Amino acid sequence: TLYSNSQTLTAGGKCGDKLYWNIDDENTLTIFGTGAMYDYGSSNKAPWRSLNPAPTSLVLEEGITYIGRYAFAQCSNLTGDLTIPNSVNTIEDYAFGECSGFNGSLTIPSNVTSIGDWAFIECSGFTEVYSCAETAPTLGTKAFTGTNSNAILYYPVSSEQSYNEKGWFNYFPQHIGFN
Repeated sequence: TLYSNSQTLTAGGKCGDKLYWNIDDENTLTIFGTGAMYDYGSSNKAPWRSLNPAPTSLVLEEGITYIGRYAFAQCSNLTGDLTIPNSVNTIEDYAFGECSGFNGSLTIPSNVTSIGDWAFIECSGFTEVYSCAETAPTLGTKAFTGTNSNAILYYPVSSEQSYNEKGWFNYFPQHIGFN
């Protein structure tokens, strides 16, 4: 089924072998189902990239394990917070590249072990980043280049060395450990 818990649906389809997407009449893009998202690129763009009007909010439901390359790249109309579901373990290259419209917090759950090259490049609107992993996720090249230099990174205080060694503090000079 191409239905999640949304309003009146205006478009939808597949975005993984067992993953689906839909957009409702309030311009909310929802990704739901189980497993890995497809990888996309400059020649095979994600289907929601051609929608007019473009999606303005994003809901990623539990069950997604892998956010594909270029999945939401240049979706600059997306606003608000971004919460990555606990089921995700990999955020691929340029997955959210140039999503400059987000203007709240980014929450990365404890299961994420890898964040790809340029995954959040030029996501300049985040004000807070919460990374919940006890071992800092590995960061690809320029993973957070161009993010808000005033954004505060919150991370498990017991993992300070891991976050420092993996380069997180280079992107987030303001960082606070939590218990």
